[in-house]
Amino acid sequence: MGETLFITLGKLVSNRFSPLTISTMMSIFGLIMFLPFSIYEAKEFDFSSVGIADWINILYFGIVVTVLAFLLMYQGLSKVPASSAGVLTSVLPLSSVILSFLILKEELLLSHLVGMLFVLLAIFFISKDSSSEELESKT
Repeated sequence: MGETLFITLGKLVSNRFSPLTISTMMSIFGLIMFLPFSIYEAKEFDFSSVGIADWINILYFGIVVTVLAFLLMYQGLSKVPASSAGVLTSVLPLSSVILSFLILKEELLLSHLVGMLFVLLAIFFISKDSSSEELESKT
C-alpha cells in the first residue's frame, strides 16, 4: 500500500512540479520525520567507530540512492503512466534477492524463488492487461 500511494501521489505531482522540487520536498519530509529519532540515537552512538569507508558509503547512499534515484523516478513519472511505474518498482525485490545471493553470498531459499516467480507472473499479467487495453483504445 505504501509503495502504491508513493507512486500514485508521485505521478499526481510530477506534472505540476519539477523532479528537483519533488526530490527536495521528499528529502525535507524525510529529514523532518526521522530527525527526532536520529538525535535520540546519536546521543549514545560512538561516531569514532565509523571509518572513512563507512562515511563514503553513507555519502554515496545520500547522493545516488536518494537524490539521483528520486530525480530519475520523478522525471520518468512525468512521462509514463503510474501503472507502468508501479509494475517496474516490483523489480526491486527481485534485484535485491539476486544481488544478495551474488554479492553477499546469502542463501537462496525455495521461498525466495517462489516469491520471485509470483512477482514475475504479476508483472507478466499486468503488462499483458495494459497492452490489451492499449490495443482496444487504438481501435
